Amino acid sequence: MNMHLSSSLRLLAVLGSLLTLCSLAEAGTRTRTGTWQRSNGNSGTYARTVENSPGHHQSNTTVTRSDGKTATVEKERTRTENGFVKETTSTGPNGNTREKDLVVTREDGQVTRTTTGDNEVL
Repeated sequence: MNMHLSSSLRLLAVLGSLLTLCSLAEAGTRTRTGTWQRSNGNSGTYARTVENSPGHHQSNTTVTRSDGKTATVEKERTRTENGFVKETTSTGPNGNTREKDLVVTREDGQVTRTTTGDNEVL
């Protein structure tokens, strides 16, 4: 496993999670951009677009490292009658793509989570 790829994807996931939490409250479209730098000298930029509407949340995040390599994560969550569906597509700096779907349903007080897709490291 290449530690640089794994570190980039971890950073992307952390940034995405933090920005998602900040954007869940309001409907509409928001775009955020910025830079990051780690203590080990790695740095880069990020851009995130989030679109919220009743029953629907979509986000697209791109992180570009100082060496020019880019990783992206696209997420879409749609509410259903008894739960939600979340589709995630991640593309690592090497160009490999991973797709993962999560379906959550609630029936008779029972919550069921079904995950399908790739689990390999990008």
